[in-house]
Amino acid sequence: GLTPADLARQRAEAMFTPKASCAPIADAVVAGDEEELSHLLADLTASPNQRHAGSTFGDPCILLAAENGRVEEMQLLLQRRADVAVTGVGRQTALHRAALHGHEAALRMLIKHGAQLDACDGVGETALHNSARHGSAECSRWLLSEGAAASYPNRKGETPLHLASFSGHQTALSVLISRNSDLNAIDWILGETALHYAAKAGHYSCVRLLLKASAAADILNYEQTPPMRCRTALDYAEARNDVDMITLIADPSSIPTAVAVPAADATLLSS
Repeated sequence: GLTPADLARQRAEAMFTPKASCAPIADAVVAGDEEELSHLLADLTASPNQRHAGSTFGDPCILLAAENGRVEEMQLLLQRRADVAVTGVGRQTALHRAALHGHEAALRMLIKHGAQLDACDGVGETALHNSARHGSAECSRWLLSEGAAASYPNRKGETPLHLASFSGHQTALSVLISRNSDLNAIDWILGETALHYAAKAGHYSCVRLLLKASAAADILNYEQTPPMRCRTALDYAEARNDVDMITLIADPSSIPTAVAVPAADATLLSS
């Protein structure tokens, strides 16, 4: 009979022996194998909406292709009517993933095939929130040109402007400002504006851009923890002992007349 050692060896061999994939289309997308993907999709019984077992919570094929900016693979999947509204981890759509990773061409293709611009993920964020947070000015600019809501709040009340400000992405922030984002929108946690976020994170250039655009510097938040003192953006600058930022917020007139704004966004501002 088999000894315990033999049984253990058999279990180990079974564990590490390659098995036939139950989602070959998803495997081809992950591998970036366009030829194999085309071959597999030629079978009209094959589903373009397979989920990849090796990704978090089994992301669908279209999300995997979008987050890697593989537009040729996306085209193959969409020709077979892949679902552009299908969601993966965090209830994000392919549009969220393309924006997250800065793939403008993928965004264009998805919108062309019916993706919803302002579809929300599990925390109430749109694709524009993703592009703003991660500093993709090109994706932000294109989404806004297509009609994305510039000041849509997530479940915390944070707009894309809040996220770009806190992350310190000056160019993405200038894009949002140029498209009339609500400069003084407050979040629903502490009642803070984008200016609070930029000052709290120490992003001088973002503070300057917001003030130049006439963001209000005197808005008090509603602090909920000791010492229970409401704060302005200036209070955050003082807490950081950031002399330059303190001077800037205390006297916005000190801002140079020329603030660096990309040409495309300067055009939007004047339109």
